Amino acid sequence: MIILRIPNWLGDAVNSTSILYNLMDNKNEVTLLMKRYVFPIFKHIDGVRKIVLSERISEDIKYIRRLKAEIGFLFTPSFSSALEFFLGGVKKRVGYATDFRRLLLSDAKKPFKKGELHIVEEYRKLILPYVENKYPYPIFIKGYFKKPLMGTIGIDTGSIFGEAKNWDFDRYKKVSEYFVEMGYRVVQIGRERRKKLVDSKMVENLSGETKLEELIDVISTLQIFISGDTGSMHIASALRIPQIAIFTSTSPEWTGPLNPYSIVLRNGVDCSPCYKRKCPYGNYRCREIPTESIIASARRLIKNTENLRPVAFLDRDGT
Repeated sequence: MIILRIPNWLGDAVNSTSILYNLMDNKNEVTLLMKRYVFPIFKHIDGVRKIVLSERISEDIKYIRRLKAEIGFLFTPSFSSALEFFLGGVKKRVGYATDFRRLLLSDAKKPFKKGELHIVEEYRKLILPYVENKYPYPIFIKGYFKKPLMGTIGIDTGSIFGEAKNWDFDRYKKVSEYFVEMGYRVVQIGRERRKKLVDSKMVENLSGETKLEELIDVISTLQIFISGDTGSMHIASALRIPQIAIFTSTSPEWTGPLNPYSIVLRNGVDCSPCYKRKCPYGNYRCREIPTESIIASARRLIKNTENLRPVAFLDRDGT
Protein backbone atom coordinates (compact mmCIF):
# COMPACT_ATOMS: atom_id res chain seq x y z
CA MET A 1 0.00 0.00 0.00
CA ILE A 2 1.31 3.43 -1.03
CA ILE A 3 -0.10 6.75 0.16
CA LEU A 4 0.69 9.98 -1.65
CA ARG A 5 0.11 13.44 -0.15
CA ILE A 6 -0.92 15.74 -2.99
CA PRO A 7 0.27 19.38 -2.88
CA ASN A 8 -2.14 22.06 -1.67
CA TRP A 9 -1.31 24.68 -4.31
CA LEU A 10 -3.32 24.17 -7.49
CA GLY A 11 -0.36 24.44 -9.86
CA ASP A 12 1.75 22.01 -7.83
CA ALA A 13 -1.18 19.58 -7.67
CA VAL A 14 -1.47 19.65 -11.46
CA ASN A 15 2.27 19.03 -11.78
CA SER A 16 2.09 16.08 -9.39
CA THR A 17 -0.22 14.24 -11.81
CA SER A 18 2.82 13.59 -13.98
CA ILE A 19 4.09 11.00 -11.50
CA LEU A 20 0.94 8.96 -11.02
CA TYR A 21 1.41 6.45 -13.84
CA ASN A 22 4.53 5.04 -12.20
CA LEU A 23 2.84 4.90 -8.80
CA MET A 24 -0.32 3.30 -10.16
CA ASP A 25 1.37 0.28 -11.65
CA ASN A 26 -0.73 -2.87 -11.25
CA LYS A 27 1.54 -4.04 -8.45
CA ASN A 28 0.85 -0.97 -6.34
CA GLU A 29 -2.31 -0.02 -4.50
CA VAL A 30 -2.23 3.77 -4.24
CA THR A 31 -4.25 6.13 -2.06
CA LEU A 32 -4.18 9.88 -2.71
CA LEU A 33 -4.63 12.29 0.20
CA MET A 34 -5.54 15.83 -0.89
CA LYS A 35 -7.48 18.98 -0.12
CA ARG A 36 -11.04 19.10 -1.41
CA TYR A 37 -10.48 22.01 -3.79
CA VAL A 38 -7.89 20.14 -5.92
CA PHE A 39 -10.04 16.99 -6.21
CA PRO A 40 -11.44 17.83 -9.71
CA ILE A 41 -7.90 17.55 -11.10
CA PHE A 42 -7.75 13.87 -10.16
CA LYS A 43 -11.32 12.58 -10.42
CA HIS A 44 -11.02 11.61 -14.10
CA ILE A 45 -7.53 10.09 -14.05
CA ASP A 46 -7.58 6.43 -15.06
CA GLY A 47 -6.35 4.11 -12.34
CA VAL A 48 -7.04 6.37 -9.36
CA ARG A 49 -9.11 4.14 -7.11
CA LYS A 50 -8.82 5.72 -3.67
CA ILE A 51 -8.94 9.44 -2.94
CA VAL A 52 -9.16 10.77 0.61
CA LEU A 53 -10.12 14.40 1.12
CA SER A 54 -8.06 16.00 3.87
CA GLU A 55 -10.22 17.89 6.37
CA ARG A 56 -8.62 17.95 9.82
CA ILE A 57 -5.27 16.61 10.97
CA SER A 58 -6.84 14.36 13.61
CA GLU A 59 -9.20 12.77 11.08
CA ASP A 60 -6.40 12.36 8.53
CA ILE A 61 -4.26 10.53 11.08
CA LYS A 62 -7.09 8.12 11.94
CA TYR A 63 -7.62 7.26 8.29
CA ILE A 64 -3.89 6.85 7.62
CA ARG A 65 -3.63 4.43 10.55
CA ARG A 66 -6.40 2.28 9.07
CA LEU A 67 -4.58 2.12 5.75
CA LYS A 68 -1.46 0.55 7.27
CA ALA A 69 0.59 1.98 4.40
CA GLU A 70 4.04 0.62 3.68
CA ILE A 71 5.31 3.74 1.90
CA GLY A 72 4.19 7.35 1.98
CA PHE A 73 5.43 10.02 -0.43
CA LEU A 74 5.08 13.64 0.65
CA PHE A 75 4.77 16.06 -2.26
CA THR A 76 3.95 18.75 0.31
CA PRO A 77 6.83 20.56 2.07
CA SER A 78 5.02 21.21 5.36
CA PHE A 79 5.78 19.96 8.85
CA SER A 80 2.12 19.08 9.48
CA SER A 81 1.87 16.70 6.51
CA ALA A 82 4.96 14.80 7.70
CA LEU A 83 3.51 14.69 11.22
CA GLU A 84 0.33 13.08 9.86
CA PHE A 85 2.33 10.30 8.20
CA PHE A 86 4.47 9.85 11.33
CA LEU A 87 1.54 9.61 13.74
CA GLY A 88 -0.45 7.62 11.19
CA GLY A 89 2.12 4.84 11.33
CA VAL A 90 3.33 4.95 7.72
CA LYS A 91 6.37 2.67 7.79
CA LYS A 92 8.48 4.39 5.13
CA ARG A 93 7.97 8.17 5.03
CA VAL A 94 9.68 9.79 2.06
CA GLY A 95 9.97 13.53 1.56
CA TYR A 96 12.28 16.49 1.31
CA ALA A 97 13.82 17.72 4.57
CA THR A 98 12.03 21.07 4.68
CA ASP A 99 10.18 22.97 7.43
CA PHE A 100 12.15 21.32 10.29
CA ARG A 101 10.62 17.90 9.64
CA ARG A 102 13.73 15.78 9.07
CA LEU A 103 13.20 13.69 12.23
CA LEU A 104 9.66 12.81 11.14
CA LEU A 105 10.87 11.25 7.89
CA SER A 106 12.45 7.83 7.56
CA ASP A 107 13.94 8.89 4.21
CA ALA A 108 14.64 12.62 4.38
CA LYS A 109 15.98 13.78 1.04
CA LYS A 110 18.05 16.92 0.68
CA PRO A 111 15.88 19.63 -0.92
CA PHE A 112 16.94 21.23 -4.17
CA LYS A 113 17.35 24.97 -4.53
CA LYS A 114 14.36 26.66 -6.15
CA GLY A 115 14.85 26.51 -9.91
CA GLU A 116 17.67 23.97 -9.76
CA LEU A 117 15.24 21.41 -11.20
CA HIS A 118 11.74 21.69 -12.56
CA ILE A 119 9.28 20.78 -9.82
CA VAL A 120 8.11 17.74 -11.81
CA GLU A 121 11.68 16.45 -11.78
CA GLU A 122 11.79 17.03 -8.02
CA TYR A 123 8.72 14.84 -7.64
CA ARG A 124 10.22 12.20 -9.90
CA LYS A 125 13.42 12.01 -7.85
CA LEU A 126 11.35 11.69 -4.69
CA ILE A 127 9.69 8.43 -5.75
CA LEU A 128 12.87 6.83 -7.10
CA PRO A 129 14.22 4.23 -6.37
CA TYR A 130 11.08 2.96 -4.60
CA VAL A 131 8.98 2.83 -7.76
CA GLU A 132 10.20 1.45 -11.06
CA ASN A 133 10.58 4.12 -13.72
CA LYS A 134 8.52 2.55 -16.52
CA TYR A 135 6.56 5.38 -18.05
CA PRO A 136 7.10 8.91 -19.36
CA TYR A 137 6.02 11.87 -17.30
CA PRO A 138 3.22 13.68 -19.07
CA ILE A 139 1.15 16.26 -17.28
CA PHE A 140 -2.40 15.22 -17.95
CA ILE A 141 -5.99 16.01 -17.11
CA LYS A 142 -8.62 13.77 -18.62
CA GLY A 143 -12.30 14.26 -19.20
CA TYR A 144 -12.55 17.93 -20.16
CA PHE A 145 -11.65 18.03 -23.83
CA LYS A 146 -13.85 20.09 -26.09
CA LYS A 147 -13.43 21.51 -29.55
CA PRO A 148 -11.64 24.86 -29.12
CA LEU A 149 -13.65 27.98 -29.87
CA MET A 150 -11.56 29.72 -32.51
CA GLY A 151 -11.31 33.43 -31.89
CA THR A 152 -11.56 33.04 -28.11
CA ILE A 153 -8.70 34.21 -25.89
CA GLY A 154 -8.51 33.51 -22.18
CA ILE A 155 -6.80 35.86 -19.74
CA ASP A 156 -6.09 35.29 -16.05
CA THR A 157 -5.18 38.66 -14.59
CA GLY A 158 -3.47 37.55 -11.42
CA SER A 159 -2.19 35.06 -8.90
CA ILE A 160 -3.47 34.98 -5.32
CA PHE A 161 0.13 34.55 -4.12
CA GLY A 162 0.97 38.26 -4.17
CA GLU A 163 1.57 41.46 -6.14
CA ALA A 164 5.09 40.58 -7.27
CA LYS A 165 3.83 37.53 -9.13
CA ASN A 166 1.24 39.49 -11.12
CA TRP A 167 1.73 41.36 -14.36
CA ASP A 168 0.07 44.80 -14.31
CA PHE A 169 -3.71 44.80 -14.67
CA ASP A 170 -3.58 47.85 -16.96
CA ARG A 171 -1.28 45.98 -19.34
CA TYR A 172 -3.70 43.05 -19.44
CA LYS A 173 -6.37 45.62 -20.22
CA LYS A 174 -4.40 46.94 -23.21
CA VAL A 175 -3.91 43.40 -24.52
CA SER A 176 -7.64 42.78 -24.19
CA GLU A 177 -8.52 46.05 -25.93
CA TYR A 178 -6.28 45.14 -28.85
CA PHE A 179 -7.85 41.73 -29.42
CA VAL A 180 -11.39 43.00 -28.93
CA GLU A 181 -10.71 45.56 -31.66
CA MET A 182 -9.44 42.70 -33.83
CA GLY A 183 -12.76 40.89 -33.34
CA TYR A 184 -11.71 38.32 -30.76
CA ARG A 185 -13.79 37.23 -27.80
CA VAL A 186 -11.97 37.52 -24.45
CA VAL A 187 -12.79 35.36 -21.44
CA GLN A 188 -11.47 36.80 -18.18
CA ILE A 189 -10.87 34.23 -15.43
CA GLY A 190 -9.18 33.99 -12.04
CA ARG A 191 -9.65 32.85 -8.45
CA GLU A 192 -10.54 36.34 -7.18
CA ARG A 193 -13.25 38.64 -8.48
CA ARG A 194 -11.77 41.54 -10.48
CA LYS A 195 -13.20 44.39 -12.47
CA LYS A 196 -13.91 43.76 -16.13
CA LEU A 197 -10.90 44.27 -18.37
CA VAL A 198 -12.84 46.04 -21.12
CA ASP A 199 -16.40 47.36 -21.11
CA SER A 200 -17.47 45.35 -24.14
CA LYS A 201 -19.89 42.56 -24.99
CA MET A 202 -16.86 40.76 -26.43
CA VAL A 203 -15.41 40.36 -22.91
CA GLU A 204 -16.91 37.85 -20.49
CA ASN A 205 -15.76 38.34 -16.91
CA LEU A 206 -15.75 35.00 -15.08
CA SER A 207 -13.12 35.97 -12.51
CA GLY A 208 -14.11 34.70 -9.09
CA GLU A 209 -17.21 33.04 -10.58
CA THR A 210 -16.04 29.52 -11.50
CA LYS A 211 -15.46 26.40 -9.48
CA LEU A 212 -12.32 24.47 -10.38
CA GLU A 213 -14.15 21.94 -12.54
CA GLU A 214 -15.85 24.77 -14.42
CA LEU A 215 -12.53 26.59 -14.79
CA ILE A 216 -10.94 23.53 -16.40
CA ASP A 217 -13.94 23.28 -18.70
CA VAL A 218 -13.60 26.93 -19.79
CA ILE A 219 -9.85 26.71 -20.38
CA SER A 220 -10.28 23.58 -22.50
CA THR A 221 -12.30 25.60 -25.05
CA LEU A 222 -9.79 28.44 -25.57
CA GLN A 223 -7.79 29.09 -28.72
CA ILE A 224 -4.98 30.63 -26.66
CA PHE A 225 -4.47 31.50 -23.00
CA ILE A 226 -2.50 34.36 -21.43
CA SER A 227 -1.55 34.44 -17.75
CA GLY A 228 1.17 34.76 -15.18
CA ASP A 229 2.54 31.90 -13.09
CA THR A 230 -0.85 30.77 -11.79
CA GLY A 231 -2.72 27.54 -11.19
CA SER A 232 -4.69 28.21 -14.37
CA MET A 233 -1.40 28.40 -16.29
CA HIS A 234 -0.64 24.83 -15.25
CA ILE A 235 -4.16 23.71 -16.18
CA ALA A 236 -3.72 25.19 -19.66
CA SER A 237 -0.36 23.44 -19.91
CA ALA A 238 -1.92 20.12 -18.90
CA LEU A 239 -4.62 20.56 -21.54
CA ARG A 240 -2.00 21.55 -24.15
CA ILE A 241 -3.76 24.86 -24.81
CA PRO A 242 -1.47 27.26 -26.72
CA GLN A 243 -0.40 29.72 -24.06
CA ILE A 244 1.70 32.70 -23.08
CA ALA A 245 3.14 32.47 -19.57
CA ILE A 246 4.37 35.74 -18.05
CA PHE A 247 6.98 35.23 -15.32
CA THR A 248 7.90 38.04 -12.96
CA SER A 249 9.08 37.12 -9.45
CA THR A 250 9.18 33.34 -10.00
CA SER A 251 11.24 31.02 -12.17
CA PRO A 252 10.09 29.19 -15.32
CA GLU A 253 12.97 26.78 -14.74
CA TRP A 254 11.18 25.66 -11.58
CA THR A 255 7.47 25.99 -12.37
CA GLY A 256 7.26 26.83 -16.06
CA PRO A 257 4.64 25.23 -18.33
CA LEU A 258 5.55 21.81 -19.74
CA ASN A 259 3.63 22.51 -22.90
CA PRO A 260 5.05 22.34 -26.44
CA TYR A 261 2.63 25.11 -27.42
CA SER A 262 3.80 27.64 -24.83
CA ILE A 263 5.77 30.89 -24.97
CA VAL A 264 7.39 32.09 -21.74
CA LEU A 265 8.08 35.81 -21.34
CA ARG A 266 10.09 37.41 -18.55
CA ASN A 267 11.95 40.64 -17.89
CA GLY A 268 15.21 39.04 -16.81
CA VAL A 269 16.16 41.66 -14.21
CA ASP A 270 18.98 40.63 -11.89
CA CYS A 271 16.76 40.56 -8.77
CA SER A 272 14.38 37.99 -10.28
CA PRO A 273 13.41 35.37 -9.30
CA CYS A 274 13.00 36.46 -5.69
CA TYR A 275 9.86 34.39 -4.93
CA LYS A 276 8.53 37.23 -2.76
CA ARG A 277 4.88 38.22 -2.44
CA LYS A 278 5.84 41.89 -2.60
CA CYS A 279 8.85 43.55 -4.19
CA PRO A 280 11.52 44.13 -1.48
CA TYR A 281 12.59 47.31 -3.32
CA GLY A 282 9.10 48.56 -4.07
CA ASN A 283 9.74 49.11 -7.80
CA TYR A 284 8.43 45.82 -9.28
CA ARG A 285 10.89 45.98 -12.18
CA CYS A 286 10.27 42.30 -12.89
CA ARG A 287 6.75 43.21 -14.10
CA GLU A 288 8.02 45.65 -16.75
CA ILE A 289 7.31 43.40 -19.72
CA PRO A 290 6.01 45.43 -22.67
CA THR A 291 2.42 44.97 -23.76
CA GLU A 292 3.69 44.82 -27.35
CA SER A 293 5.68 41.68 -26.52
CA ILE A 294 2.56 39.90 -25.27
CA ILE A 295 0.52 40.94 -28.30
CA ALA A 296 3.25 39.91 -30.75
CA SER A 297 3.66 36.53 -29.05
CA ALA A 298 -0.11 35.99 -29.01
CA ARG A 299 -0.36 36.78 -32.72
CA ARG A 300 2.43 34.30 -33.42
CA LEU A 301 0.69 31.60 -31.39
CA ILE A 302 -2.60 32.23 -33.18
CA LYS A 303 -0.93 31.99 -36.57
CA ASN A 304 0.99 28.82 -35.70
CA THR A 305 -1.90 26.99 -34.02
CA GLU A 306 -4.97 27.93 -36.05
CA ASN A 307 -5.52 24.33 -37.10
CA LEU A 308 -4.35 22.81 -33.86
CA ARG A 309 -6.69 20.83 -31.64
CA PRO A 310 -5.45 20.70 -28.03
CA VAL A 311 -3.93 17.33 -27.21
CA ALA A 312 -2.89 15.80 -23.91
CA PHE A 313 -0.85 12.69 -23.29
CA LEU A 314 -3.35 10.33 -21.74
CA ASP A 315 -1.85 6.88 -22.14
CA ARG A 316 1.06 5.25 -20.40
CA ASP A 317 3.13 5.26 -23.57
CA GLY A 318 2.71 9.04 -23.84
CA THR A 319 0.32 9.05 -26.81
